[in-house]
Amino acid sequence: MGKLEESLNNAQRAYEKMMKGVCAKQEAGEAKFKLDLENLEKRHDEEISQVKLENNDLRKSVEELASAKTWFLSEGARQLARYVHKCSEMEKDVADVNNAISAVGLNVGVKGGYVNALHKKTPFGDVLLLTKDADQQSNQAI
Repeated sequence: MGKLEESLNNAQRAYEKMMKGVCAKQEAGEAKFKLDLENLEKRHDEEISQVKLENNDLRKSVEELASAKTWFLSEGARQLARYVHKCSEMEKDVADVNNAISAVGLNVGVKGGYVNALHKKTPFGDVLLLTKDADQQSNQAI
């Protein structure tokens, strides 16, 4: 029986030694996992803060562009038109465009009136103030 007990004791010691090695490896693996997880969380937080900064920068850019667009549509176009109308080099061109646009507007009104007056059977050529080539004149002026 002595040899059996000794054999069992040796087996138990070998098992305990093996389990200590397994437990040590498991603890080392858990420690490495925790360290990797902490590093990953830090990197994730840094990336999130970087994305938030970029998002804020983009929001500021969008706000600036919206402000510039609003200014251009409300004030810039008006200033541009004012400068073009006041510019002596553009005086004749602006007058030609205004006259051409007026002729087109007048023709549209006259044509509309003619359509409404069709019940009188008035020939199109007899409509007063109608300039048949007003569209072409407008295109040339522009």
